[in-house]
Amino acid sequence: MNEIDLYNSIRSEIVVNHVLMHLTTLVVVIALLAGVWLSEKRESIISVLLPLLSLSWAAATVRFDFFIHRQAAYLRAFETSLHQNGVAVPLW
Repeated sequence: MNEIDLYNSIRSEIVVNHVLMHLTTLVVVIALLAGVWLSEKRESIISVLLPLLSLSWAAATVRFDFFIHRQAAYLRAFETSLHQNGVAVPLW
């Protein structure tokens, strides 16, 4: 695999994780609003599950953030290697 292809694949993976983090947040917000509306309309077990959904969202956000930072650390080290080898590309 070419060094530039590897660099671009790491960058695209960071972008995908960032988009997934925001998409997950949007889905959870919609689910929380629907759950609150449903629990106000009638009595159900959903009111017990809403705090668990909030906690699982927070854990997923921390995990996505960890993945993004880990990949960025790999990318930073790889950028240094590319500069030392004389590859001149617009970097991250």
